[in-house]
Amino acid sequence: MKKNIFMVLLISMIFVIFGSCATAKIAFDESLSDSEIALIHWYGINITEYNGISVDWKMKGLSGGITLRIPGGDTMLSLNGVNSYRDAFGNRYSTRYNNVPFKYHFENGKEYTVMVDQHMIRIYTGRSASRSNRIVTYNMRNGQTLVD
Repeated sequence: MKKNIFMVLLISMIFVIFGSCATAKIAFDESLSDSEIALIHWYGINITEYNGISVDWKMKGLSGGITLRIPGGDTMLSLNGVNSYRDAFGNRYSTRYNNVPFKYHFENGKEYTVMVDQHMIRIYTGRSASRSNRIVTYNMRNGQTLVD
């Protein structure tokens, strides 16, 4: 009897751990086909507004990411939260986003990965954050400034 309870608890804990690692999937309009949306894997900071519409798109799980299915085109997001990081010496730093606007043109039928790292936002093609897939980098310290 104790062995069965232990196995059930162990299996339950495994499902909880793996479930927390997954990113949440958010569809803005589920009726749109894949060719009518941009698929965006977003990591690092919460989104509180999408094109003037209040949303509650918070980072999920241990990876801190969400996957968005939104119509392509000019997109204005409002970012809110704290992005924390440690340097090589273990010192902790943080960048606060307080309703910071971020604008980008996501194309229909394309997949992107967006990484918010400290005060930088990097956009990549596909589901990879490799340097070879990077499209653009923005510095968000004093507004949205193009870096490369």
